[in-house]
Amino acid sequence: MTDSIYTHQMAYVAGAGRNMQHIWQSRMLWLVLSGLLVLPVRANDILRICGDAAGWPPYTFEQDNEVRGYDADVLALILPAAGFDYEIRMLPWKRCLLEVEKGRYQIALSASASKERKVRFLTTEPYYQVQPGYAYSLDRFPSPPLVQNSMDLKNYNICGLRGYDYNRFGIDTRWVMREANHYAQALAQVRRGRCELFLTRLEVLHGLYRQGDVDLGDDILFAPVPGIVADDFVMLISRLYRRGPELKAVLDQGFSELRKQGQLRELLNFYLAE
Repeated sequence: MTDSIYTHQMAYVAGAGRNMQHIWQSRMLWLVLSGLLVLPVRANDILRICGDAAGWPPYTFEQDNEVRGYDADVLALILPAAGFDYEIRMLPWKRCLLEVEKGRYQIALSASASKERKVRFLTTEPYYQVQPGYAYSLDRFPSPPLVQNSMDLKNYNICGLRGYDYNRFGIDTRWVMREANHYAQALAQVRRGRCELFLTRLEVLHGLYRQGDVDLGDDILFAPVPGIVADDFVMLISRLYRRGPELKAVLDQGFSELRKQGQLRELLNFYLAE
């Protein structure tokens, strides 16, 4: 997939979110004037931010050549008010992580915070959760596969996406065949019998289906992994970014304030209700 770019000179906030932006910017201005937030010294710096080109709806997705979704709206409510200009590109996920680690990009969106990633990156506080699950084919399993806990997944040939971390599914990522670059490829592997279970976050799979990006047909079913709680998702910040700790503080404070005001839930509901 070719890279696409959405430069936020005018912040995009979906629907009623535009009204929330004015409230939030007033709050951020108060924090700045109170000395509780430190703004970047060079206002003309542009943060380079990447998301997963495979699509991660409703959190990050491309529409009409723009990057949209929950992540884009949350950033639009926080970063401009704190004095940050930024742009978002959709890259293959493995490349996105590498670019942030090398300091060529400053933020990776919508990432699970594994122990390994906490070493490689600065991690924000969580700003949403998704449920780990698996998809399977009725042709292979006329009756549901016997998965009573996460360890039962190892009884099957399991697959996932290239560059993804699956430790939060309750198994070691090394048990997962990660050859597919996007969801449609992984589901094709399931249909061909290349693997039996495709590990997925259920909200994202449903979001892709609603957008018409994957075909579940009448043969693909999915279920949560028993005993595994919803997974926290964070933003990853480059440890090579000179103002990384300040950026983390801005984002963490922003998430906290938006959560207290009920705006994170309102934004999620906007997309999940579509």
